[in-house]
Amino acid sequence: MSRFYLRDRFNLAMWIIRSEPGLLLSLPIALIVVAITVMVRPIVLIRFGFLRSDRLGHFAGNHDIFLCEDSLRRKTNHRIIWDVYYFGRLPPCNQQLAKMWSRILRVWPSCVVRPLSLVVRSTPLLKNHVCGDGVSGDRDIHNLQDQTEPPLSFTASEERLGEETLRSYGVPEGSRFVCLISRDQEYLKSIYRDLVEYHDYRNSDIDNFIDAVSALARRGLYVFRMGSVVLKQFKTEDPMIIDYATNGMRTDFMDIYLGAKCLFCITTSTGFDAVPQLFRKPLAVVNHAPIGDCKSWSKNNICRFKHHVRRQDRVEMSLREICDSSVVHAYASADYVMEGIDLVENSTTEIRDVVLEMLDKIDGISEHNLADDLLQEKFVKIMTSSQSVTVNDATALTMHGNILCRHGTTYLRNNPWFLN
Repeated sequence: MSRFYLRDRFNLAMWIIRSEPGLLLSLPIALIVVAITVMVRPIVLIRFGFLRSDRLGHFAGNHDIFLCEDSLRRKTNHRIIWDVYYFGRLPPCNQQLAKMWSRILRVWPSCVVRPLSLVVRSTPLLKNHVCGDGVSGDRDIHNLQDQTEPPLSFTASEERLGEETLRSYGVPEGSRFVCLISRDQEYLKSIYRDLVEYHDYRNSDIDNFIDAVSALARRGLYVFRMGSVVLKQFKTEDPMIIDYATNGMRTDFMDIYLGAKCLFCITTSTGFDAVPQLFRKPLAVVNHAPIGDCKSWSKNNICRFKHHVRRQDRVEMSLREICDSSVVHAYASADYVMEGIDLVENSTTEIRDVVLEMLDKIDGISEHNLADDLLQEKFVKIMTSSQSVTVNDATALTMHGNILCRHGTTYLRNNPWFLN
């Protein structure tokens, strides 16, 4: 262990104590408690952790993946395992999700568990006493979500409330519906004010989704435009397209209920889509960037990346070129600017094609042919053959296990150069 590592850990500890002076009293007690947990480890493994309750995507996704992975660990570990958590942020970003996690997990007050969690996270020697986060955060690198049931469920009274609320929204009993979430900068701006431009590359224009959702409405599906703080309204006269984000009907409960009960979710890859994933619903992901971060782990997902266009000659990059470039895991708008790459949103037609491909797939009316299968195999081969896609060099995190998602088929048919 280098002196630089020890110095950094010490500086971090001092910063935490300065920001939370109460830890000066609680940490000595926590050290004694942790010493006892180490002593009893041969009999019972006691672990401490926190739930990422600051952002919905992490609140839903990180612990879901941890539970999937932990179920495998428990099969080979015959000791009693006793986990204790606290909410990392109070109040939690979604009260309904907090209530549901509290039903299946041991969630104690932050003042009790946080000092214990800080101690066990302070050194790799105590890593066995840490719980809560998957190996790669909210990424299912072991492809476990398709093999497991949702960890959370609604009570009978919650089911009744959800159905009654759907009726009040004008959705008849038994009707199918889809969730739509399109990321813009307003939510982060409401939290961090001016410190949001670094993620502008992820934004999408909600107006570009009107063709897709109108096509769904024509096929008898209702659509809920999701979001808690959004840039603008989703203007449409179709009563089957509900701008739930702006019509005053939004609640923490219905955020989770709609995500859990939708047929699938149309998303630009943002926090809310972790809720449908939590309840094992398919994702139709459009306008995704960076491509190395795509939601590859489920065979039920379909993805389409933003167009990567070289500013110098206005030529769009192929999948191989993007995989081999420095922006394969670029998480800041400035990274694309520095490399001279413009990200261009999918067209309204391209978005509609992905959405209808997902609906056809679910309804079992997809056109399967050998040529399309070969295109999908080539897509996976290019993605998996690039080490820079599989591992994020900046964080050393593994990003993918088996790449099971599909790429939008129509685009691959019409643009064979993309896979060259």
